Amino acid sequence: MILSRLPPTRLSLQEVPTHLGRKAVVAEFTFKCNDGSIRTLSVTTNHFDSFDPDVEYRRQQLLHMTELTSKTDDALMMGDFNFDDGDENKNIPSCWTD
Repeated sequence: MILSRLPPTRLSLQEVPTHLGRKAVVAEFTFKCNDGSIRTLSVTTNHFDSFDPDVEYRRQQLLHMTELTSKTDDALMMGDFNFDDGDENKNIPSCWTD
């Protein structure tokens, strides 16, 4: 679920690689900046697969969501990543800041 006071320009429910039936919500927003330029922002909510053996599914889900959000100028990815003890942080692509 994404609650917003701003109307999204696009809202979608996206399939992700999963064996637990997970999906992700993606909202895209368009903003006019002070300099007159137009920028786009993706906001996603995720619930990645949660069992210990699901490391590869979580890695695939993260890469899939990274690809989906690459079409906008900026992005926020939020939710339950279910990463185990920080070891999985190495799978975060360099385009993201934790």
